[in-house]
Amino acid sequence: MMSSAFESTMDADAVREKAQRIVDLLDGAIHLALEATAPIRIGSVYRVREDGSRDFYVAPAPFRVEARVFAPTVVITHPDGASEEFHPADPVRVWVRIAQNDKSVAAVFVILANMDPNWSDLYKVLEIVREDVGGLDAVASAGWATKSSMNLFTRTANSVGAIGLDARHGVETTQPPSNPMNFSEARSLIKTIVHGWLRFKSSA
Repeated sequence: MMSSAFESTMDADAVREKAQRIVDLLDGAIHLALEATAPIRIGSVYRVREDGSRDFYVAPAPFRVEARVFAPTVVITHPDGASEEFHPADPVRVWVRIAQNDKSVAAVFVILANMDPNWSDLYKVLEIVREDVGGLDAVASAGWATKSSMNLFTRTANSVGAIGLDARHGVETTQPPSNPMNFSEARSLIKTIVHGWLRFKSSA
């Protein structure tokens, strides 16, 4: 990893700390864009001297970085033979730049960096987006999700009667939904909302 954020820092531990903050954002963004299931890990820190030589500062943590994290390409071939290429990871760079100056986006990426979010994590993400845009009505007006789907999500997430101990509450406070949302649907809903929110942020 290379970043201008490291230029004013000479201490290897301080560089590592700055790098970890960036990696936390990258992990969340990559999980959102590519459904990544393994986090990026930081290994050695090095300084490049003016003559091109390097001073390495090795830490005990294992070095594990997927070098092709931005490489995936999806090719769709139509019946007439025409093809289109899509690069799902392309927005990641933009998202991380936004997150470095936007606390709400950064908070969402840190939550998603968990790689295996639970009901409470997804609920927190919805709360952050809701607060940022001015309420669930604003989310619905933007076309990112319907009001009914978000209401079903929140009712399910809060209901111990619907999802047991995975619920945000330990006791039932309202009537459980008759047809609870399953977790796969919940993840898809929240990720769709976040994608819409980030498109809005990117175009602002």
